[in-house]
Amino acid sequence: MGETSRQARDYWPALIQAIRFARQWSQTTFACEVDSSQETVSRWESGAVTPSRQKQQRIEQLAEAAHISSLGGVSSIIRLSPYPMLLCDEDDLVIAASKSSGFQEGRTAFSQTPTFQQTYFAEFSLSLKTSGFWAESGQSRNYVFTSPAHGEFRAVLVSIKIQGAIYCVVQAIPSASPAR
Repeated sequence: MGETSRQARDYWPALIQAIRFARQWSQTTFACEVDSSQETVSRWESGAVTPSRQKQQRIEQLAEAAHISSLGGVSSIIRLSPYPMLLCDEDDLVIAASKSSGFQEGRTAFSQTPTFQQTYFAEFSLSLKTSGFWAESGQSRNYVFTSPAHGEFRAVLVSIKIQGAIYCVVQAIPSASPAR
């Protein structure tokens, strides 16, 4: 089972409550829609437990049907991108990843970063936290790591707000071709 971040624990209660409010559903009605019990929905809403991956997919479908912004729409774009892209939360958990990124969902980006780049990555992550990147949507930063032995790695990071939580979209930038 993958890691569960603090933001994931906050995201699901907010999304479930938004759906129930929009549809004017009780917890019992919502439970029927996701094939669960009212007690389980109550535990999801309180943040005591996080819905299973299968239940998360169903909840995302209900959000889409109710025209509620959710991670599902952004995650789909990321997963389908032919370019290396990630969607991460403040705890560094990879929520969605394109196939070309080489990253796996449900694990931290740090744990999947090459060893030779981890020190720089940790410093860069700390700079995001101290710079206010996670405070509001629309922030952007460039990630540039250069190593004589491994070349250059570049990415652009943009913060986005979904259901009251800030997430980070990361897109790798191809290295420039050498001048001829």
